[in-house]
Amino acid sequence: LSVIVWYAIREATSFEATIEDVPIEILRDEGLAVLDQNEFSTDVRFSGSRTDIRELTRNQARVVVDVRGRAKEGPLTVAIGPGNVAAPRGARPVYVRLDRVSFSLDRETEKVLPVKVDLQGALPPGVEVDRVVCTPAVVTLRGPSSRLRDVENVRTLPIDMEGRQQSFKVRRSLLAPGAPGETRVEPDRVQVEIELTERSVLRTVERVDVAVLT
Repeated sequence: LSVIVWYAIREATSFEATIEDVPIEILRDEGLAVLDQNEFSTDVRFSGSRTDIRELTRNQARVVVDVRGRAKEGPLTVAIGPGNVAAPRGARPVYVRLDRVSFSLDRETEKVLPVKVDLQGALPPGVEVDRVVCTPAVVTLRGPSSRLRDVENVRTLPIDMEGRQQSFKVRRSLLAPGAPGETRVEPDRVQVEIELTERSVLRTVERVDVAVLT
C-alpha cells in the first residue's frame, strides 16, 4: 500500500517544466510610471502533475512585483522569487532565473501629440505623394514625465511605398517611444490615406513658330 501511495504522489507532483520569457509586471501606485527597467522577462521552472505541466503556457504565467504603498519616485531594486509568480492552480513555481529586478518610478503624465506617418521606399518615376491624411491626426501619449518631455510626435510603423502608382488607405499601429511598456498610446492604431498623383514637370521649348490666324 505504501508503494502504491508513493507512486500516486509521484505521478501527481513530480513533473517539471521550464517556461521561458515569463513577463515581469510591476504594480505601482496610481500616478506613477515605470522606466529604466533592466529586465522585462525571466525563466520560471514549475512543478506539478503531468496534466498541469502539459497545459501550462507562457501566457498563463507572470512574475508580479508589487510596490504599491511602499515606493515613491526614484530607483528601486526588488528581490524576486517563486513567491512572486502568478500561475494557474496546480502548477507550482519552484525556481526563478532572476533573483532581483531594478527599475525607477517617475510621475506619470500625458501629452496630446500629432501623428507622423513614416513613408519608406521609392515611388515609380513620374509619381509623387500629393497628400497624406491620418485619422485621427493626434493621439494621447501616457508615460513617465522624463520620457515624454522631449517627445514631439508619435510615429506610425513604416508604410512601404515601393512601386505604388495608385492612391490607397491602410491601418497602421503606432510606435510608443521608450522601452516596452514604459509608455502607452491611445488609440494605438490609425488609418492613413495616401493620395498619389503624376509628378508635375516644367519644360521649355525654344524657337516655336508663331502663326497668325485671320
